[in-house]
Amino acid sequence: MFIYICLLLIVPVLSFMSGSFRSEDKKRKFFIFSFSFLLFLLFVLRDYSVGRDLHAYKDVYDIAGGNNWFDVSWIYMEPGYVFLMKLGSYLGLSFRLFLCFCYLVIIIPLAFYIHRYSKDIALSIIIYICLHFFIFNMSGLRQSMAMSLCLTAFMIAQRNGLTNFVLFTFFVVLAALIHKSAYVFLPAYFIMRIPLSGKLLFLYLVLAIIGNIQGFAILQSLQEQELTSYEYNEALTIGPSFFMLLCFLFLSFILSRKESHQSFRISNMFSSKSDAITLSIGNYANVLAVAILVLATLSGSVLMRAATYYEPVFLILIPELLSRASRNSRLYKMVFIIIMLGIFYFTVLVPNQFDIIPYKIASDL
Repeated sequence: MFIYICLLLIVPVLSFMSGSFRSEDKKRKFFIFSFSFLLFLLFVLRDYSVGRDLHAYKDVYDIAGGNNWFDVSWIYMEPGYVFLMKLGSYLGLSFRLFLCFCYLVIIIPLAFYIHRYSKDIALSIIIYICLHFFIFNMSGLRQSMAMSLCLTAFMIAQRNGLTNFVLFTFFVVLAALIHKSAYVFLPAYFIMRIPLSGKLLFLYLVLAIIGNIQGFAILQSLQEQELTSYEYNEALTIGPSFFMLLCFLFLSFILSRKESHQSFRISNMFSSKSDAITLSIGNYANVLAVAILVLATLSGSVLMRAATYYEPVFLILIPELLSRASRNSRLYKMVFIIIMLGIFYFTVLVPNQFDIIPYKIASDL
């Protein structure tokens, strides 16, 4: 548990150290690069027993080299990930080195996303660690890679034009070849272009109620069509974090009605001022609303993880909302951080979610 507490403590330390830079851009680059590097080390230097699914990934990788390049009949995993395993084996990479590659795919888009769009990098990182993104990256390797590829697609989609739409689609399909759940992100190109309105909010509410009532039937239908093998599990239902997302959705909607003209920090990585679309709180709120709709509909099965493709907007939306609280903004921020720390401690560390405790350094280094 100590290593995860240290990961949280390093955030204010890096914030203090970055204060020595005069340039705001250099501060941001130092902060996010330093944290990303430490996060990478934490991921790749751990023992295979840290993270519920990691040892299984190693076992599959060890036998992947003995199969044909495009043969997926021997495993349930998607062809893109099977191909990557075969390629890694062909190049003579140990699973440890293959793991390094996987986490570069996961971390690099995340780092660019936070650096380019967040009003408060430290707060975005705390949300990343505490909410569930970090803990999921510790175990769900394939979906974590798919999520980061979709995050790349999301950044590309912030430009208009046919080329960027094709690139967006390419990255989502590429993500789906690693974890097929990524197909749920295809509508995001259009969703992000529509600010949340009262009519849309009402529609989502109705769909969420219907989806929650019919969730079991929807799961059965997907099973009958052989689109999923996941069973209903009462333990996998929406929890306190869902209601927190819901509260911030309504707050975002209220603020978007008052400040719809204000846009987010614009990235110059994938866009220029001439073709970048304008994203306001209302646009981000619409993406978050879809995440909540998916959670409500697929509650009770592992399929509810599909919402995680839309949830990274929360990393940017919360710092944006708190930055616009002219009065008592520091107090609001402190209260929110305390809530995040409580969620991390009581829902991740105490129950040892995904078997991440105790943290052990790898013995094969």
